[in-house]
Amino acid sequence: MIETEFETIVPGNVGITSIAVDSIGRVVGIGASDDGNNISVKVTRINPNVAFADSFENGQWNGLWEQDAQNDWFTSTQRSTEGSYSAEVDGSANDATLSVATPIDLTAYGSAQFSFDGYIESGLDNGEYVKLEFFNGTTWNEVVSLDGNVDQENTWHNEVIQLHPQYLISNFQFRFTANMSRSNEDANIDNVKLLGTSLAAPPNSVPVATDDGYSVLEDGSLVVPAPGILSNDSDNDGDPVSAVIIGG
Repeated sequence: MIETEFETIVPGNVGITSIAVDSIGRVVGIGASDDGNNISVKVTRINPNVAFADSFENGQWNGLWEQDAQNDWFTSTQRSTEGSYSAEVDGSANDATLSVATPIDLTAYGSAQFSFDGYIESGLDNGEYVKLEFFNGTTWNEVVSLDGNVDQENTWHNEVIQLHPQYLISNFQFRFTANMSRSNEDANIDNVKLLGTSLAAPPNSVPVATDDGYSVLEDGSLVVPAPGILSNDSDNDGDPVSAVIIGG
């Protein structure tokens, strides 16, 4: 995803020293006796919005999840990738589901990303799995499956999925479904995240950054309130941007 562009602050006839730029574009500086140096600023798309995140550290489901009547899922300290806990299913489980408790509105976004860590033990046989499914408002669709005797076992898999536009709906849902036959067959899920990555559909555009110039009397104070240097910068996707000095 392209998310960075650069601009230059150009001092006037009397330079600027000790300059500072904060993330919202505000500029603060002190006048110098010479012309000063150009200052490079990086303009960056602000981090994606977190629509959902859970690593199972705050109790049994914490109001974020619900499971079916089999009750085969639980929070476990046996293994994890973030913190001390993960969600574990311990067979026998007949397509036991762990689902997000509340539908999520993704209509504000043009693109979104889902990620999780998944683990299956070596005891899983052919036809046994833990899989991720998405709901598009009408049907549940398999997105990722970790399968016994197919995918690498006894190790964590980090899965990252870019959502198809069919899932950018007002009632998006996701669930994990586990199928295994014996009590010594385990699978784990951890570090589940859903990010709204842009207000526009892919491909995302680079921000447009335009140079700025300021002057101030020697030893005088320069204060340019927000949006400051960002007032003439934009992102064609409509995403907010931030600024940081990288040299000068």
